[in-house]
Order: sequence, then C-alpha cells, then structure tokens
Amino acid sequence: MIDVNRLPLEGEGGLIERLRTLADPRKPRGVRHPVVTVVAISVCAALAGARSFKDMSMASATSTSPA
Repeated sequence: MIDVNRLPLEGEGGLIERLRTLADPRKPRGVRHPVVTVVAISVCAALAGARSFKDMSMASATSTSPA
C-alpha cells in the first residue's frame, strides 16, 4: 500500500512517475493533453476537496502552472 502522506509529486517513486505507467485508453483523435496531466490534475483537485468533474475543471482552469 502507498502512504499518500509521504508520496512526493516528482522524482523517483513520486506521483507523476507512477502516473506515467498508466496506459492511455483514449483514441488519438481529439486528445489535447497527455493522460498523465489529466489524471495528475484530477488527483490534486480531489486531494484539495473537489467533489465533481466541474470542481476539477475549475481547479485546472485556475491553475497558475503552464500547461
């Protein structure tokens, strides 16, 4: 089991590295963002209290990080 309280975002064994192992089930047509980006934003938004897809989209829209 992964201890999320000790899981770093980046670097060896971090969240982003683990998300990069996910297979992208989407068809290539229409994909605008890498699956790792979409899932990372969703995870961070959920940890920050987002309870719906709308909340997650608002969290990503207000992000100050470059895409």
